[in-house]
Parts: sequence; structure tokens; C-alpha cells
Amino acid sequence: MGEVPGMVVARLAAPVASAMRVVMGLIPAIPAAVLGRLASPPDPGLIPGPAAGVVERMRRPAAARRVQAMPAPSGGPRSKPVAGAPVPAGYVAVRTPVDSAAVDALGALPPLVVERLLGALEVTVAGLEYSDVPDLSTYVGDPPVGRFSFVEASHQSEAVKASSLVDRLYPGAVDLVTSVSRRLAADGVVSELLAVRPDAVDEPTIAAGHGRAYLALTVATAGAVLSKLRLPPLVDEPAAVVGVAVGAAAVLLREVPMPAGYAAAVLAKVRAEYVLPRHTAGSVMVSRHRFGLTEGVVPDVVTSPPTGWHLLWTVVSRRHLPVQSQVYEHAVSEPEPARPVQGIAVQ
Repeated sequence: MGEVPGMVVARLAAPVASAMRVVMGLIPAIPAAVLGRLASPPDPGLIPGPAAGVVERMRRPAAARRVQAMPAPSGGPRSKPVAGAPVPAGYVAVRTPVDSAAVDALGALPPLVVERLLGALEVTVAGLEYSDVPDLSTYVGDPPVGRFSFVEASHQSEAVKASSLVDRLYPGAVDLVTSVSRRLAADGVVSELLAVRPDAVDEPTIAAGHGRAYLALTVATAGAVLSKLRLPPLVDEPAAVVGVAVGAAAVLLREVPMPAGYAAAVLAKVRAEYVLPRHTAGSVMVSRHRFGLTEGVVPDVVTSPPTGWHLLWTVVSRRHLPVQSQVYEHAVSEPEPARPVQGIAVQ
């Protein structure tokens, strides 16, 4: 199969950019923002629970496939044994086929996010024309021959099912979409469409713009690649294009840095969502007779603390110090006097 030559990728840039402009405005903001946040730093304030589990599941790579015990054939060649847990007598261990990274990433996303994107894009994707794009089918493996069967779950998304079929029937096709999209992102015609608008200043808008742009790129690329494969009737082509594209976008969005200004937008969002009044208690690590109340790291040398910083000095040089804090929504005319904690004075 080999790698797609650079001149072929360059020929894809203009039609892909044209298709991006068509689909970009159709991508809903909320699921686009879920994709756009995949490379954001973990939220240290995220409370453990179902929401935190979803976030961490989307961040981590796919787990290794389980080794299944299959009946040993009575005659003919045997499958090569795979190291792993012992299996019953008369069985051999056979490793199930490994999905592409994009199909794994698609399966790790919340199902409703995938369904919303499929519903928003499938009609438009079905009408896109790719008559002027180069045929990349020679860079895809041949489909299997002979008789075979599929097993699917009744609740499985059409996008997940169709993209998994493409991954099985045309080896390398899904990975090709991801790799070509990655290379197209560096092309000048395409890269200018990936930039987040300068008027996007709040966190949801930046995240949505970031995710929307890369998803538009992978939708256009997936359509260009899959349109030349002559997919069989059992594969829903629009669902396959959207599913492969969402998975490829999830892979790429974990690789690229967040847009400029995203960190400041996150901080502004956190500040705006503070619930006041607020009380907290815990402990801090005192170093060099000081600890700081700040949203960042306290440097070794502080000449003039920035606005919003509070640097506190203690009589102890280094130890864990129990603290309590009370934050009010409005200024308090007569705050309660600070009480010493375990005889430690705080200045």
C-alpha cells in the first residue's frame, strides 16, 4: 500500500477545504466542544464520579483487546497461540482483531455526542460530490473474500457500526483518513480554516470552534477516501463517513495543542462559576516560612505578587499547616478575627 505521495495530498487540499466550508456551519456547538476539549489539561477541581469517569475515559488510550478462548479445530492449520491466561483443554487462545485508533476513539466518546453529530451531518454528507478528488483506494487493503458473518449489538450507534465495518472490510482505510487529515492540516489552504475565530474569547466558544474545525476536516477527508471504495450495501456510507470522521478528529484533537487564549478562557470560566459564600478547610505545605493563596505556582522569588495573590508568612519554615478559609460574596465590615491553629501564628 505505502504512503500517499505529497503531490497527491496537495491535490486533495482544495476540494477538502471546499467541503469543510459546507459542513462546518452544521456542526452543533455542544458536541463540538466535547471534541475540542480532548487535549485540555485535566480539571483539578473535577469531583470523582460519573462525569469524571467519562472525561478520563475519553482521555486515555484504548485498552488492550481481550484474548478469547475459541474451540480448537479438529484438523488443518491451527491459529498461533497467544500468551495470556490459561485456557481450557481443547481450546486455543486467539486474539480478536484490533480496531484502528480512530474506531477506538469513536467508541470511547459519549454515545449521545456521536448520535448528535451523525444526525446533524448525515444528510449533507450524502450529497457531497468528490468527483474531482484523487482515488486513494490503492492505498487501502483488499476486502476479505469468502463467506463471513457479523455480530452487532442492537443498541449500537449506526456511526460506530458502519465505521467498524469499514475498518474490517477495508484494512487501513480508517487509518488512512486519520493520516491524510493530519497531513492536510499543515496545508495552507486547510490550516487557515482550522484557526479559531479571533472573536471567540469564552471557553465554550473556543472549545467548540476548535472541535468543529478539525471535525470538518476529517469529515471532508473521510468522504474523499470512502467515496472511492465502492462500499457494499450493508454499510451505511453517510454513517460510515461521519463515524470515521468523528474518530479521526478525536485522535487528532488529542495531538494538537489547545488554541491560544484557551487557558485564560478556562480561568475566567472558573472564576465566573465560583459559588459564594464559600468555606473550605484543609492543609497546605509551608516552604521558606510561606505559602500562597493563588491560582498558579508560587515562584521562588516574589517581588510584587500579582493581583489576586495572597502570600502568607508563618513562624515555621517547612511543614504541613492546617488552614481554614471563608470567602464572602461581598466585603465584610467586621470580619471575624483569625484564630490560631495549634499555636502557629500566621502573619
